[in-house]
Amino acid sequence: MIQFIRSYIKQRRVSKAKRLYKLSDRDVEILSLIAKGYTDKQIADKFFLKTVTISKKNQYIRRKIHALNRAEMVRFAIENNLF
Repeated sequence: MIQFIRSYIKQRRVSKAKRLYKLSDRDVEILSLIAKGYTDKQIADKFFLKTVTISKKNQYIRRKIHALNRAEMVRFAIENNLF
């Protein structure tokens, strides 16, 4: 039961962050991987995309969440339980 409640609370936080910052499901996935320490190359390989595509996506995500760099993206992901 406690596991269910924690899962529910986490899901509500993720939904709130997605609504507030207009994040797509893919944005959340990428932020999660960045917070876990993945490089752009590793993320690109995981999604079968080019590294340049992931770099561009990171720029769009940074603009959406008003982050200046990767460290702030990680902080945002942690604060919003996105991983």
